[in-house]
Amino acid sequence: PQPTALIAAATAQPPATQPPAADFHRRDTTPAAPSKFAPTVLVGPATADVGRAAPSATDLATVPNQAFADVVGSVYAVFVSNGGPGQNGGLLVGNGGPGLLPGQAGGNGGLLLGNGGDGASGARGGCGGNGGNAGLFGNGGKGGTGSYSVVAFGPANAGRGGNGGNGGMIAGTGGAGGDGGVAYSASASGTASGGAGGAGGRGGLTGDGGAGGRGGEANSAAGFAGGGNGGAGGASGRTGTGGSGGAGGTATGTTGARGGDGGRGGDTTAGKGGTGGTGGSATSTTGSAAKGDDGADGKGTVG
Repeated sequence: PQPTALIAAATAQPPATQPPAADFHRRDTTPAAPSKFAPTVLVGPATADVGRAAPSATDLATVPNQAFADVVGSVYAVFVSNGGPGQNGGLLVGNGGPGLLPGQAGGNGGLLLGNGGDGASGARGGCGGNGGNAGLFGNGGKGGTGSYSVVAFGPANAGRGGNGGNGGMIAGTGGAGGDGGVAYSASASGTASGGAGGAGGRGGLTGDGGAGGRGGEANSAAGFAGGGNGGAGGASGRTGTGGSGGAGGTATGTTGARGGDGGRGGDTTAGKGGTGGTGGSATSTTGSAAKGDDGADGKGTVG
């Protein structure tokens, strides 16, 4: 089409509708309801805890119950429980724990009922740990063995055995003393001394005394050797038997040797005293050798 036709068609279109003029007259009609201010409340969308289920009523009730059970269990363990390594048993009932570290003593038993723990063995020439004590009812723990001593140069001195723990005050046997350690010296001028045995623990009112530990053996390749002395037996209660004394350690030397003395037997009030330990034998290549003395028997009213 020609430009003139387009112009004519455009001019033939109806004019655009104009907006009505603003009405500034007074409105006499009453509104349907009084206008009141309504505050807008902004509420965020509800969000779910991703990866976690909503707690149920049962779960909410279990939490305080579990906490209460933990408290009760902790309080109960204070009074009734066995001790850990080297630790005491519960305050009232429980066994003492055995020693774990070198030379560590055993734990004590509970005040009412429980055995004492055994002492640990010594190390690097150290003594054995003492046995733990019982309370009213229970047996004393055994003493730990003394450390051995093996050297290429210089003297060899072995460790002493630990003492046995006491039995319960009313009923219980005393713990046995630990054996003394063994000594060996390969030095041309070194001596060797065996460790002494530990003493036996005291028995309860109706319990026996613990036996004394044996003296440790001694051996010197070129010098003097002396065996360890046996430990004394523990005293018993009124109706028990005293603990026997530990035997003396044997000695083997080159320039001289002497066996260890036997331990003394434990006493008793209304029973039989413990038997004394036998003295240790001795052997020497060039020097003198002497046997150890026997231990005395314990005092008693029977035999």
